[in-house]
Amino acid sequence: MRKTTVIKGKWTTRTGFILAAIGSAIGLGSIWRFPYIVYENGGGAFLIPYFFALFVIGIPMMIMEVGVGSTTGSTAPLAVKKLVKKGEFLGWWASINAFIILTYYIVILGWTFSYFGYSFTMAWGGRPDLFFGHFLNGYYPLIATLVAWAINYIIVCAGVENGLERMNKFFVPALWAIVIMMIIGCLRLDGAYYGLIWYLKPDFSSLLSPKIWISAFGQVFFSLSLVIGTMITYASYQPKNSDVAKNSSVIAFVSGLFSFVVGFAIFSALGQMSVVSGIPISNLIQEGTTLAFITFPAVLNIMPVSILFSMLFFLILIFAGLTSSVSLLETATGPIIEKFNISRKKTVSVLTIVGCLISLPFALDAGNIELIDKIVSTYGLPLLGFAEVIVFGWIYGADKLRTYINSVSDFKIGRSWTWLIKIFIPIVLGYVILGDILKRPVLAIVITIVLLIVLAFINARRSV
Repeated sequence: MRKTTVIKGKWTTRTGFILAAIGSAIGLGSIWRFPYIVYENGGGAFLIPYFFALFVIGIPMMIMEVGVGSTTGSTAPLAVKKLVKKGEFLGWWASINAFIILTYYIVILGWTFSYFGYSFTMAWGGRPDLFFGHFLNGYYPLIATLVAWAINYIIVCAGVENGLERMNKFFVPALWAIVIMMIIGCLRLDGAYYGLIWYLKPDFSSLLSPKIWISAFGQVFFSLSLVIGTMITYASYQPKNSDVAKNSSVIAFVSGLFSFVVGFAIFSALGQMSVVSGIPISNLIQEGTTLAFITFPAVLNIMPVSILFSMLFFLILIFAGLTSSVSLLETATGPIIEKFNISRKKTVSVLTIVGCLISLPFALDAGNIELIDKIVSTYGLPLLGFAEVIVFGWIYGADKLRTYINSVSDFKIGRSWTWLIKIFIPIVLGYVILGDILKRPVLAIVITIVLLIVLAFINARRSV
C-alpha cells in the first residue's frame, strides 16, 4: 500500500497569517511584564530604547524568520535543514523550547480562566494576596489547567485553517477592541494623570545606563515570539512568494505597539490606586504573576464599575494567553507532522497528554513557574537567538536570504539589514548571555566580537 502524505495545512488569506502571527506575539508577558520593565528602567525613559530596539532587532529578526519559513516552505527543523544540512537540531531545539514554555504558560492561562469567573463577584475581596495563596492551595488550579489544555487541543486539532486562523481572526481584533475600551475607561479615573506622567515622562539621565538598553532589547526580543520556531513554522503555511518584508514589519510593529498601548490602561489604573491609597506608584508595581493576580485585583477593587473592569482585564489575559498558547502547541505539532508523517490528531493528543503531566506540578506553585521562566528567558532564548543569527546570517548567508526576501517583497531591504543580522544583533545577544555569566559586560562584548571575526575569516576562506 502507498503511504498517504499528511497535509500540514495552509493559511487561506494573508490576513489570516498576519493575525495569527500577531496573536502569537501578543501574549501574557505583553500585559504584565512590560509595565514592570518600564518601572524598573526609569519610567518613560525606557520607551526610547524600547522602540529603537523594536526597529533594529525586532523587525530585522522577524524578517529573517519569516523569510526562512517562506523560502523553504517547511516548519522550523526541516527549514533549517534545507538551508544548512547539519542544522536540523537547531529547529528541534527551538520547537522543544516552545513546548517547555507551553507547559507552564498554560498553567497561568488556567489561573486566568478561574479569575475571570471570580471577577463576576470580585471574589478576592480586600486581600487579593491571601486569596491567591488560598487559590493555589486548592484543586481549582488543577482543573483550570486541564481545561486550558482541552481548549488548546480542540483548536490545534481543528487545523491551520479551521482552528488557528478562525480563532485569531476573532481574538486579535477583539483584543484591540477590549484594550481600547479599558483605556477609555481608565483615562477617566481621578488618578489617571499621575499614572500617565509616571509612564510617559522620561528621565533622560537613565539613558546613559547600559542596563536600560539591554532591558529594552530583551523585552522586544521576548515579546515577538522570536527564536522559538513559531514564526518560521507559521510562515511555512503561507502561499508561495508571499511578501516577506511587508508582512514581517506589520507583525513586529503591531505586536510591539500593543505593549505600549496596554501601558496606558495599566498605569492609569495604578495612578488611581496611588491617589486613593497614598502609596507611590513605584511601590505598587511588581513582576510577573503578582501583578496580574494580586496587584491588579487590588487596583480593581477601588475602581468605579469595578466588576466590568475586572471582567475586561481577565478577558484580555484569556484572549492573549490563548492566541499565544495555541501557537506554542502548533510549533511543537507542525514539525512532528512534517517530519514523521503522523496525523494531526494523534500528534496533538500525545503532546497534550505529555504536556498535562508536566504542567500539573506547576499549577499549585507560582514560584516554580517564575524560576523556570527566568531560566528560559535569561539563558535559553538569548542562546537560541544567538545560534539563529549565526546559522542564518553567517553559515547560510544573510545576503542569500536577503536576495530571496527582496524577490518577493514590495519594498526592498538593504545591506544594513545584513549587518544588523551578522554584526549588531549577535553582539547584543552575546552581551546578554555572557555578560550575566561572566559579570563583565565589556569582556562579553570582546569575546563576541572575536567570535564574529573568526566566523568572518572562515566565511572568507570558504568563498575563495
